[in-house]
Amino acid sequence: MKKAFTFTEILVSLVLIVIVSAASWTAVSVLTPTSEATRYRIKAENLLTKSQEEVRRVAQSLFDELNNCKFDEANTCGFTDIAAEFPEYTRTLTVSSEGSPDFKRVHIAVSWLEEGENKVLDSVVLLAKPAEPSPANIIGLVQGEDALGVPLPNVKIDLAGANGGNSSTTSSATLLPRTDGKQINYTFADPDGRKVLSPGTWILTVTDVDGYYDLDPPITLTLETKEERDQPIILKPKPENGHIIVTLTRPGADLFNNQSEIGLYQKGERKDFKVGQSGVPGGLRTFDFVVKFEDTEPQCFTVATVRSYLSAMAGDPSCSGFDFDAEGWSSAQNGVDCSKPRQGSASDDTICVSPGEEVAVPIPLVYIPITTIKGIVADHNGPIPNAEIWLWWHAPPGQEWPWDHHPGDPSRYHGTSDAEGKYEVVVPAEQDMFPSTEDFYLRMEVQAEVQVNHCCGETILKKFMTGQFRVGPLHKEQPFLRDVSLDTNVPEPDCGNANGRVVNDKTSGHVPGASVRVVVDGTANEGGNYRFQCDNASQGFRVPAGPTFISAQHPDYYPFPTGAEPNWFYPSGIPVSITGQVQNDMPPIALWPKGFGSIKGRVYAGSVPISWVQEVIVQFGTGEPSVAAYTDTNGFYEIQNVPATWPPPDPKVIGNPKYNQGQREHWLHVYESGAFEEYWSPSSFRVIDGQETNGDIYLVPRGAS
Repeated sequence: MKKAFTFTEILVSLVLIVIVSAASWTAVSVLTPTSEATRYRIKAENLLTKSQEEVRRVAQSLFDELNNCKFDEANTCGFTDIAAEFPEYTRTLTVSSEGSPDFKRVHIAVSWLEEGENKVLDSVVLLAKPAEPSPANIIGLVQGEDALGVPLPNVKIDLAGANGGNSSTTSSATLLPRTDGKQINYTFADPDGRKVLSPGTWILTVTDVDGYYDLDPPITLTLETKEERDQPIILKPKPENGHIIVTLTRPGADLFNNQSEIGLYQKGERKDFKVGQSGVPGGLRTFDFVVKFEDTEPQCFTVATVRSYLSAMAGDPSCSGFDFDAEGWSSAQNGVDCSKPRQGSASDDTICVSPGEEVAVPIPLVYIPITTIKGIVADHNGPIPNAEIWLWWHAPPGQEWPWDHHPGDPSRYHGTSDAEGKYEVVVPAEQDMFPSTEDFYLRMEVQAEVQVNHCCGETILKKFMTGQFRVGPLHKEQPFLRDVSLDTNVPEPDCGNANGRVVNDKTSGHVPGASVRVVVDGTANEGGNYRFQCDNASQGFRVPAGPTFISAQHPDYYPFPTGAEPNWFYPSGIPVSITGQVQNDMPPIALWPKGFGSIKGRVYAGSVPISWVQEVIVQFGTGEPSVAAYTDTNGFYEIQNVPATWPPPDPKVIGNPKYNQGQREHWLHVYESGAFEEYWSPSSFRVIDGQETNGDIYLVPRGAS
């Protein structure tokens, strides 16, 4: 049972309280007025307490960035400037991780100068990472000021954290379903409707919307935990687009091919251009240049064709100084005023269009002038039938004359000699459009296949060609005669035989059935041996003499390259020389067998396994086609027979100059989906023959920062 206090005990206690209180009051009375050092100390303690509170406040939103925060003039963490309130003091902040990224060790030091001596007061605070606040969301209706209440789809909406760092993007739709009846066409929630935005201040911007001005000013929103803010977005419309409709007036022809173009110029600067497409059914001959407006003032342009001769069209009359204008036509010159630049200028931009207006611009072009080149193709034995005659414009190099644009000759892009070696080809009369010098002559080449003697008493077709040469001058309706002589003389063949073996370099065994090439093709027998010789020894020898290369292929081995060209596995083929009239022993061809492993893993959404089917693709660094697999309902997937990466970790390969040492590794890839961002494995990885490789994948939700 609890004992009650006696009256005497109560009196003693009251006396002790009075004595202690008096002593405390006396101590304060004595220290406060007499000690300047105590004043400095108390003020330093106040600043230290204030600094601790500030660090705790900042850590609520910037915990992960706290290590970079400083108490200096350049601080970016929002600390208070103490210069006015605490002018005599300096404070420093040192932050480090304490065993885990979720814990911080915070050292705060306050220093001052007292009677010529530096004084320091410091403290250490341990902070734990604050719990993530429940996310928020922004929804709303994007609409135009010219059609209020009508959803404006396909508008990109950007969010950025007011203090930097976080960002998110979404796009508007037509309308999004809502159980509460709200009309919205955008949301920042994930595809499952979950909020994903961090509470705090966000800046919302909308830019580059066709037909509308940017959102000005941007909208600033401060979101609370779990809040869903309904934020309408109303965009101001720009003036309606104008259109300049350009039509080629040459009848019955396709428009420009992809080597020529129509340009839209303003004050001499190209603003837009269109290129044609050869062979469009019905003849594509009309282009629509869309003119966008920032205000209601008309805009003026010049229209000009460029390199129209490459589409078999030209200008007539001409401002080029020739009978026909190879560039085509310009609205600034119109074939009449040749003093004006083709691309126009501020004063020459005469095609003007206002908002909402369509302006038609016909372009009068004619067929380029044509002529013919004809002659006979022959060699020392006489005329050569079926020789091919190829012609190109003088420039740009490699451009073939687009014969399919010429009426009546839809397929004559080159000519062929007849049984008597005669040929005749319709060609552009270049010198009616370009200077009469070799730099502007057509380029011509003749090719023909002729029977020549070969090894084992056989004859083969061998291609001979002249190489390119220039022909001209070429003028309209003035045929140009050009006989061509091909040098088809070849020496009688000197041939030898060749034999060798294909081996498995990993096991030192043989490789039966490998395809082998030593100038001619053959196959290794069951023992891995091959032999190139005539069916009958009386026929002579099989392989042309001279320097060459050996190559080999087998579906179970990495292919050994042909000629001097390397591949991903071997530096190059084996250089050899075939001696005529003898049996030549070839060095062994060592092939490395292909390896295969497997990849097994699980796909996670953040840190949670996915619960639906997701396609996982392996991109091979060895050049083979990619393969794909699908996860099961628990997120697991497995891919068997995955080609091993190169090089294999075998001492016979590593460091061996017979093999390329470059790393050919693999990547995991998951395509972007409605729920997740596109994923690539953070780094390439290796697959070893006969081994299983872990391929866990961590997907990031769409729109997550």
